[in-house]
Amino acid sequence: MEKLWSWAVRGSHFGGKTHEEIISICHYANIASVEANVGWVINRSEEEIVAIKDKYQKNALRLETFHLPNGLEGDICALYETIREKAVQIQSKMIYNASLLGCRAVILHPTTTSYNVDKEGVDRYISQMSKSMEVLLEIAEKENVVIAIENMLPGDDNNRFGSKPSHFKLFIERFSHPNCGFCLDTGHAHVSLGQEGPEKLFEVMSKRLVAVHLQDNAGYTDSHLAPGKGLINWKNIFQGMVKIKFKWAATIEAPPFYYGPNYTHSKESWKQLITDTDNLVKESFS
Repeated sequence: MEKLWSWAVRGSHFGGKTHEEIISICHYANIASVEANVGWVINRSEEEIVAIKDKYQKNALRLETFHLPNGLEGDICALYETIREKAVQIQSKMIYNASLLGCRAVILHPTTTSYNVDKEGVDRYISQMSKSMEVLLEIAEKENVVIAIENMLPGDDNNRFGSKPSHFKLFIERFSHPNCGFCLDTGHAHVSLGQEGPEKLFEVMSKRLVAVHLQDNAGYTDSHLAPGKGLINWKNIFQGMVKIKFKWAATIEAPPFYYGPNYTHSKESWKQLITDTDNLVKESFS
């Protein structure tokens, strides 16, 4: 088996570090890409955003993915039309900003609320989401960006919209657009569905998997631990990524598992994070 992907990390895990400091850490730690977020573009002009992209490109680093707003302001499934329409406007602008950064995919939470989908009605959710996705996919196609729908934590009564394989089967039926794919969050899947959760969602997502958030936990809370520091079975995940020839930067959505409060982790600890995760992959293949 051969690993085709490189490693990415989440930009927000660097805290208030400058882009120059982030670039220096990435070079030292063999990190190939950084996942950008709203904080990188908010209140910046188009020229300033492009300058950030150029800074990373000149230093042989990629900004492959961008995490879209995941607060109430970004809820594309909001049941009130006024809120939903505003959310679509916000997400549309952020997709455009992500394209200015040179990102190939944007990570989208299907809903930013945690309500029980059976109480609220799956048909209501998918109806609202469909109206939103019609607009967002048109923009994504124009900007040559893929929208990667991410699986959610369990939410109220362990039944949040976007947390179960059946919801993603519904997304496959409704959103067959080439600019629509999926992002597997292993930690979310482990909390929502138990020990076999990451594998179950991987199986459903595999043909349209365009991004991954790799993070570990003990199965009861979203700890964002480094892979291998929790109870997730990584063997089948990494083997599955090889089988589908996953070639993009795989985002380790966790800071180094080392002393370093308030984003003060050393370069050495970031490098150790990559080394440990590479070793975990090798163990999965043995």
